[in-house]
Amino acid sequence: MSSFSRRRFLSVASAGAALAAFPTPITRAAGFRLEASREFGPRVAMVREDILEWLESIRWKGGGGGPEARGLWGRWPYHARMSRPYAVIGSAQGIGLLQSLGALDAVPLPWKQEAVAYFQSCQDAADGHFKDPLVSEADHIDYHSWVEIWGQMGAASGALSSLGAEPLFPRPPVMHVDIGAVDGKAYTRSFDWSNPWKNGEGWTRGIRARLDSSKSENLQGNIAEAVATYEAEVLDPVTGFPLKQMDPSRPDRLVVAMCGLFKTMGTYLALGAPVPYAERAIDATLALQENDGAFGGPLTQNWDALWVLRELDLQMDGSYRHADIMRSGDRCCDLLLKEYRKSDGGFSFNRNGCADVHHSVRLSPESYPISDTMGTRMSLNCLMYVDEWEAV
Repeated sequence: MSSFSRRRFLSVASAGAALAAFPTPITRAAGFRLEASREFGPRVAMVREDILEWLESIRWKGGGGGPEARGLWGRWPYHARMSRPYAVIGSAQGIGLLQSLGALDAVPLPWKQEAVAYFQSCQDAADGHFKDPLVSEADHIDYHSWVEIWGQMGAASGALSSLGAEPLFPRPPVMHVDIGAVDGKAYTRSFDWSNPWKNGEGWTRGIRARLDSSKSENLQGNIAEAVATYEAEVLDPVTGFPLKQMDPSRPDRLVVAMCGLFKTMGTYLALGAPVPYAERAIDATLALQENDGAFGGPLTQNWDALWVLRELDLQMDGSYRHADIMRSGDRCCDLLLKEYRKSDGGFSFNRNGCADVHHSVRLSPESYPISDTMGTRMSLNCLMYVDEWEAV
């Protein structure tokens, strides 16, 4: 089986398609039967019902919405103690969790339409960006620009797609520099590669934003030159990580570089091109895992690492250290289930509690020992990857 056919199979599996014959529980928390529309591997099956119960418990129930006082459906905060009643990204993650857990199909159509109306109402007709109407300048506390924050809020577009709808207006590309306006070398060199985790996403976003118009011979050349410059000036051939321009004395250099690879690999996937030095990147990523199963600090680094391993394993068609990758994923999932899973039924972004900031937006005064949608989404993805590896 080729890596491309295997990728197509597994990309469906990761969204919650059949992995193996395990029983799936049912929850009545939402007032109707959220029966799974598919089967799951053992780790996902173990947490599915608890996640659905927790997700319903934090869903915003204001605004009327019927005899059950269920509220306007489809709005979620990041977590139960968020400073605002709901959020665009929290709501999009709520929809994504229902879809991944095979429960979205069971939601009544009128309820889905309420969610569609909410997401569409958050799009600015003037510039096409999705903007959370409850987030103000006072909530903006860190280095991301508003355009970068709005780019993250573009998760609403994916939620609309899951609900069978579309944005009302075209979305603008989120680009640091327009690769159609400069040559490829200048494009790649315009990014600060001393922190590839922070800036690698912008590099990939700018290239992917122009792929639809890349039939232009000039633009194709710019993209090719941008990638060649990245490989020559940023990518380290020893580790396969984008660390050439990083401060060698930085203590977390390797884990930040691995997360940078997580960001830049999206360009190669979009182009259908192999990621360079895949075997070395697998070696370097596996070497980052600590004794307790973690790959560094916050949960996102664990998810980044397993995603990198998953995609590189797909590229190699399971031919390089696949057993080691499976063991690594199993250890990481054990950590998530032990440390990040909370008593309320979901998972937290930090080991000890929920996220209090996301992408430079303040969510709550502090972190609390409860679950959040971001931590639950990332943890669920990790569990799915490992179930997926065992099923193939």
